[in-house]
Amino acid sequence: MRVEILKINSEDPEISLVRYAADQIRAGEVLGMPTDTFYGLAADPFNLRAVERVYEIKSRSRHKPLSLLIGDVDQAEELAKPLPEEFHALATKFWPGPLTIIVKAASRLPLKVTANTGNVALRVPNAKIPLAVVQAAGIPITATSANLSGETECTSAEEVHEQLGERIPIIVDGGASLPFASGSFDAVVSNDVICHMPSRLDALHEWHRVLRPGGRLLFSDALVVTGPISNEEVSVRSAVGFYLFVPLGENERLLAAAGFTSLSVEDFTASPAVIARRRHDARERHRERLVEMEGASGFASLQRYLLCASRLAAERRLSRFVYLAQRLGTTT
Repeated sequence: MRVEILKINSEDPEISLVRYAADQIRAGEVLGMPTDTFYGLAADPFNLRAVERVYEIKSRSRHKPLSLLIGDVDQAEELAKPLPEEFHALATKFWPGPLTIIVKAASRLPLKVTANTGNVALRVPNAKIPLAVVQAAGIPITATSANLSGETECTSAEEVHEQLGERIPIIVDGGASLPFASGSFDAVVSNDVICHMPSRLDALHEWHRVLRPGGRLLFSDALVVTGPISNEEVSVRSAVGFYLFVPLGENERLLAAAGFTSLSVEDFTASPAVIARRRHDARERHRERLVEMEGASGFASLQRYLLCASRLAAERRLSRFVYLAQRLGTTT
């Protein structure tokens, strides 16, 4: 199969080319396309065959959900269950832009897209090409990175072609559209964010890319499994938001795979145990008012979550570690 390279101006996307790309997506094709971050695989999330092709192209595990690019907040409301005020505050402040917000998925969204998690990750892109294509298509599009699972993300159409070859029929060439140039920062700090990301390795690769040689990464992860956890406890602990658990030692392995050298790992498990318990007790003191605001089931669900989080941390079965790592190389 011959791969078509579709060149679109990243600053002023040509309408006819945008419509062509949108039509191909609506027809069930999977395209390589630039986003705010890396090049992604764009497909119609409501076309189950197209979604399956995304997993096949990437050789991606089916238990990993696909994030979606959308055109505006109105589209988010169509794809999610009633959105909280916090969502609208974040969307107003950071969209369009490279912030992905994870919400409860509406029933109309195929389970194959959410990988049966019940959650969906949404983003309104700031990059002009994907935003124009989403708006022209009139549907959300998938945004998972256009690379083989476990391989380096692609920052150009050429890299997509080299890595995926003839697995996709069309690659939109919009040049490099990443929000930050490689080697932009001396340090990156992330507080309990990595455990909410669909792929820890993808996040670590991106942090490695934006760091200068010798730059340092400091991040925490509150979902490191250090003892036996039942399926019921996993379900309760995952009831609020999107979470991915990892076994002890996995983050160190992923750091090395992303090109970092580990400098230190410290155990901060005591703090989430105390914080979760205090939050639970404080909510109990205001039970009547909170039930009015959240509903009885919503209040009870969050209380169960907080008790579970506190107990797992206090018993050292689910731990929080802080990692300090350095990008290999010397500062120039």
